[in-house]
Amino acid sequence: MFEIQNLSKSYITLANKKTILVLDQVNFSAAEGEFVSIIGPSGCGKSTIIKLLAGFVTPDCGQILENGREISGISRDRGVVFQYYHLFPWLSVEENISFGLDLIDLPDENKKKIVAHYIEVTGLKGFEKAYPKELSGGMRQRAALARTFATNPKILLLDEPFTALDVQTKRFMQDLLLQIWEQEKRTIIFVTHDVEEAVFMSDKVVVLTQRPAHVNEEIKINLPRPRDLNVEYSEEFVKIKKHIQEIITKESLVLLKLDLNIYKNL
Repeated sequence: MFEIQNLSKSYITLANKKTILVLDQVNFSAAEGEFVSIIGPSGCGKSTIIKLLAGFVTPDCGQILENGREISGISRDRGVVFQYYHLFPWLSVEENISFGLDLIDLPDENKKKIVAHYIEVTGLKGFEKAYPKELSGGMRQRAALARTFATNPKILLLDEPFTALDVQTKRFMQDLLLQIWEQEKRTIIFVTHDVEEAVFMSDKVVVLTQRPAHVNEEIKINLPRPRDLNVEYSEEFVKIKKHIQEIITKESLVLLKLDLNIYKNL
């Protein structure tokens, strides 16, 4: 359904006008309804991929294809959830969730049903009239997820959406996202720094190299769903996690130019 072919992107620094190549011939794909995570060393261009797929920036070269058709620019078919909530502080929870729907020609009754549905499934019932400043971090991110799901995008692009949360809330948010995804299948491209999160959530993990990034390896995660603690502590889960962590550690050591004795045997 979704193909990224030979995608490259560079930026020019403001300070010295130096050109930095961030992505170099990145190739991967996502089948319809597939959950794909992108992981790699810090600063390798993961968030840049999300910006390119969302249409916020344009590639230097390469193509983004949806069902064989090249796409460019923003589209309501691609919803984005960022690391930070980006809720409108002057709008209530239900108004934030309804915001994207207000741009679509839908009857008011339909909008109310959609908003009520996502308030229900994200556990925000009772907080419909609350403002973002009155919510916890996890509740704000649930509202951000609900707002994105409400517009019914075919593809969800999530850029480290749970990084700012505490460990326990992060886990609940992972479970919530998987539950909604399993009930309402969408294609998801999920950027994370967390190897365990990538393995736990995904059908496939795309591991990037150091900058300028290309794909080091694509790893299919053939673990049973729904994912629970039994899966997370299984021998196969630990084996996959260790393999991905070794790849990223090697790439990061080269990027950081560190010579650390404990990694000599990698």
